[in-house]
Amino acid sequence: MSCLLAIPPLLLGLDYASNISTAANATDIPFVTVNFAVTKTDPDLNQTVYSFQGEYQTSAEYYQGSATGTPLQAVVTCYNGSTSGCAAPSTEITLPITQIAKYTSYNASSDDLVQKNYDTYGNVTSEIDMDYGNVGSAGECVSATSGVCKLTNDQ
Repeated sequence: MSCLLAIPPLLLGLDYASNISTAANATDIPFVTVNFAVTKTDPDLNQTVYSFQGEYQTSAEYYQGSATGTPLQAVVTCYNGSTSGCAAPSTEITLPITQIAKYTSYNASSDDLVQKNYDTYGNVTSEIDMDYGNVGSAGECVSATSGVCKLTNDQ
C-alpha cells in the first residue's frame, strides 16, 4: 500500500504503480474520491460489507453467511443534510461535517435514526433519536438533546 494515496490502489482496482514510481511528490498523484466497498468475513464465515466514499463510511451491511440476499442489519450514514443516495453518494462528502444521520434497519424493516449535529469545531450540538417507523422512514422521537424532537431535514 502506498502512503501517497488516500485509498489503497488495489482496493479500487486501479494501477498507480507507474505514477508512483515517477512521481516527484504526492501532489503529482491525482486524488480520486471513489465509492468502494470492502467485504470482511468473520471466523464463522459471516460477511459484512462496508461501503465508503473516500475515507467516509457510507454504509455497512451485516449478513449471516455470504453477502447475498437481504442483510440481517443495514446501517446507512448520511452526511451534511443529505437524505437520499447516501449509501453510494454521487456528490463528494465535504468538510466541515455538520451533520451525521445513521439509519439502521433489520431484515429490510423500518428505519431507526440517530442524527447528530456538529459545530465548526466538531462538537455535538444536538442529537435526535427516532424509533422505528414505516419502511424507509424513521418513527416516533425517543429522545432529543436539543429539547425539540424534530428533524432538521424532513424524510
